[in-house]
Amino acid sequence: MRILISFIILCVSLLSYGQNNFFKMYSGSGYDRGEGIVQLEDSSYVITGSSSSWSESSQAFLLKIDTVGNYLWSQSYGGPESEAGKRVLYNADLGFYIAGFSNSFGSGDFDAYLVKTDLNGNKLWEKTYGKPSNWERINDAIWTKDSTILMVGEVQGINSTASDILIIHADKNGDTLWTKTFGGTGEDRANTIICIQDSLFVIGGEMFIPDSNLVKGFILKMNAEGTIISEDTVSDLGGKYGVSDLSLGINKIYVIGFREVDSENFDDYTGAFDLDGNLIFQNTTVDLSESTYFREVSFLPIQNKIIIVFQEINPYTFQDNYDIYIRCFNEIYNPSNQCGI
Repeated sequence: MRILISFIILCVSLLSYGQNNFFKMYSGSGYDRGEGIVQLEDSSYVITGSSSSWSESSQAFLLKIDTVGNYLWSQSYGGPESEAGKRVLYNADLGFYIAGFSNSFGSGDFDAYLVKTDLNGNKLWEKTYGKPSNWERINDAIWTKDSTILMVGEVQGINSTASDILIIHADKNGDTLWTKTFGGTGEDRANTIICIQDSLFVIGGEMFIPDSNLVKGFILKMNAEGTIISEDTVSDLGGKYGVSDLSLGINKIYVIGFREVDSENFDDYTGAFDLDGNLIFQNTTVDLSESTYFREVSFLPIQNKIIIVFQEINPYTFQDNYDIYIRCFNEIYNPSNQCGI
């Protein structure tokens, strides 16, 4: 099992205050991908993702390791088709929640998927959210202050193969409190969500803009009732853009993403907005010699540094043709501001 989570574990280790740095691979018989990670009070970690090591089709999983990366346990979740975990949420009183998507359960094609387990990874229940005529996928999830769950992703548009933005608000039992979808005639999806105040959230992703006939990255501010307060597109050059991840800094929101030149060529996008949605800076780094794709960003408040995890195309790399890198910056992203960790 080649779980592609080594970079996530290393990155989160760098973000933890204990700073136990390690790089490890966890192997079995299938092809596997790590997507989300959470650190517990004892500095151990629990990771989720998708794995074909438990069955012929991929399943969602939880993997627990200790503070230095030693394997503790793992569990899989799903049915005869395909499942993926995209985010794992932790509550000491409630257990773990895996948010993602499933093709084994629910109605129609892929449906949004939520699994609850106990603290040992034993499944307590699983639920799907979707309609028979559409597919749904969850890309990120977050706790609210009252221990409910906000999940964001994408849903097949009505009478269309393109996607719309999907937001699901569920309680701790997985029961839906409300669901919202919105989008236009083109490709729209939500990739990431963060909390900036008790009842205010910022979502980032991709949105089709009819005036330009292009997909642009976006960030929007939303309250706990699902009302959109503000919305901005992000791009400083022409072409297709997307927002991959967000991180809350000191009175600002750090934004990373990409500019798609073609299916195998991406430029880096970085930016920052204040908490009212006003642009502080943005930059697209055009490099014809290499193709990188920014995936994750985290702000370290004590060190006042930014960590960016990205993948870079490498035709000589076995199996996936890309390598994973971690880069550190001093407070504001700039190639001249790179720092040690």
